[in-house]
Amino acid sequence: MRDRGRSCRAFLGPCPAGGEETPPIINHPSRETPLFQWTENHVRTLKLLWQRGDSAREIALHIDGASRDAVIGKARRLGLARRPSPIKINPARAFFKRNGYYPFDLGFPGPRECLWPIGEPGQAGFRFCCKRRRPR
Repeated sequence: MRDRGRSCRAFLGPCPAGGEETPPIINHPSRETPLFQWTENHVRTLKLLWQRGDSAREIALHIDGASRDAVIGKARRLGLARRPSPIKINPARAFFKRNGYYPFDLGFPGPRECLWPIGEPGQAGFRFCCKRRRPR
């Protein structure tokens, strides 16, 4: 492990450069605010609110001094159940995975997509095939 010019005090325990053992510091010299210290009361609050379904941001607001990232990190270290991602899949992408092509309503296909018209132009449901063309 390279030191990269950092002080031995930034490490826990004995100095990796062979110096004397120094107590670990809580704050990095470049940090303006101290790192958050978890108490048993904070952990109890975190577990209760996490099980209740509160978001990491909401939990951080209940625990003075804790950031959203600190809450997420502590929850992972405690082994609390992971939350489902709020990110939803694009409906067109889900349709493509099922059927092999994107549904376009009066849209125009891309450069390597089939131009075969399906339906009557000007009528509801008219679209192009848009499946990937075979190489020539």
